[in-house]
Amino acid sequence: MGLAAGAGISTANDLVTWVQALVGGKLLNKDLQARRLASVLPTDPKDPKGLKSALYGWGIAKFGNFYGHTGELPGYNSFMGHDPVNGVTLVVWTNLAPAVDGSDPATTIARELIGLLYA
Repeated sequence: MGLAAGAGISTANDLVTWVQALVGGKLLNKDLQARRLASVLPTDPKDPKGLKSALYGWGIAKFGNFYGHTGELPGYNSFMGHDPVNGVTLVVWTNLAPAVDGSDPATTIARELIGLLYA
């Protein structure tokens, strides 16, 4: 079912380890990592900082202060993000995807949590 998604099975701790490595530069050399983090662009011109929508770059997204990624298969949705400046990591899993309104449930929950964390 997972096809190109890899059909990987992970724990929340696995995703914490992965997103911290993804954002913290443990996967790429320093120059390529800097270019990767700088590659993120707004998906919504009305939201240039990605506070309500995400910014996307080379295999990485930025949502507020968090760099990371989402994942989805029918019936499941996840968000994992790491804020390298404040040392905060957030993982959200849901067993619903998409929501009735077509939205990403994990990203919707993450957006609310990030808003509370940085209020």
